[in-house]
Amino acid sequence: MDRVLITGVTGFIGLHCALEALRQGYAVRGTLRDGGRAEELRATLRRAMVPSFGEAEAEARSVEQLDFAVTDLLEEEGWHEAMAGCRYVLHVASPVPGRYIADPDALVRPAREGTSRVLRYAARTPDTERVVLTSSTAAIDRGHPRDEGVVYDEDSWSIPERCSAYQRSKVLAERAAWGFVQDLRLELVTMCPGMVFGPLLHPRSVSASAEPVRKLLAREVPGVPNLGWAPIDVRDVAELHVRALAKPKAAGQRFILALEHMSMVEIAAALAEHLGPEGWRIPQRRIPDWALRALGRFDSTVRYAVEELGERENVSCAKAKRVFQWEPRDPKAAVVAMARSLIEHDLVHARR
Repeated sequence: MDRVLITGVTGFIGLHCALEALRQGYAVRGTLRDGGRAEELRATLRRAMVPSFGEAEAEARSVEQLDFAVTDLLEEEGWHEAMAGCRYVLHVASPVPGRYIADPDALVRPAREGTSRVLRYAARTPDTERVVLTSSTAAIDRGHPRDEGVVYDEDSWSIPERCSAYQRSKVLAERAAWGFVQDLRLELVTMCPGMVFGPLLHPRSVSASAEPVRKLLAREVPGVPNLGWAPIDVRDVAELHVRALAKPKAAGQRFILALEHMSMVEIAAALAEHLGPEGWRIPQRRIPDWALRALGRFDSTVRYAVEELGERENVSCAKAKRVFQWEPRDPKAAVVAMARSLIEHDLVHARR
């Protein structure tokens, strides 16, 4: 049974990647900074597998195919042991802010150093053949003059000097990864998701991408701002990450995992359509840009979003569709699934 090491297994994407890898028959080792969370995560993944396999098989897989290693992206300890016996690595872990970050180094340093550390130990481990790195569309299309007629693909790179702290961290980390493996036997694949929506598997795996949905549900904003992103369902992200582990044609390639731009207006409309009849009052009116900037003075999460006001993501996932024979899930359904999981995990409450 091939074993895959998944960094950042406690996160939104990492936990879904672990679930998908277990479903596809891999043995999984997840990295944790806090070893005390191991049994909690094992129970979460076991519950998530039950609909596919039943109680007995889910229990067996969670015991026989799942273990954990305690490591930290900024420390040397534990990585040799974590990599041992792993044919593949999914390097998912990277800081994703949910609020405004003034110091770019707070994101750039752990992203770049952590990626280099994972690749260095993978290259030293004889069993490890391939690393699949989670990058972002933030490494593809940011910092360029906005021209709605231009569609960015995997040959495009963001311009770090014109990027926000988070965007800069993603492009510098991915560039460092490609530079590192250039003369090594180690195979690298980078996956560049857009804005990731979809169901949360655990309340503590909530990601920054849930904030737009949560704020609309909680009515923490008086209306809908001039924001939008190229969306993707987290289940598609996980499935394609796992398929990239052993796909021969994926080696040495970048893949955009993001669909057609979806605005906050469309997100709000999807929530209102599906949750409105259940008593959730979703804001619908537009917020002027100046009003959001004013609100951002008092709310660090809003201040972070202000950096992307009015921007439109035009990217193409044609390559991923072709190589993986991928049929994407409906992104609006992913938004609604995220909303329902926020409610189920008691992370948001309706304001009447």
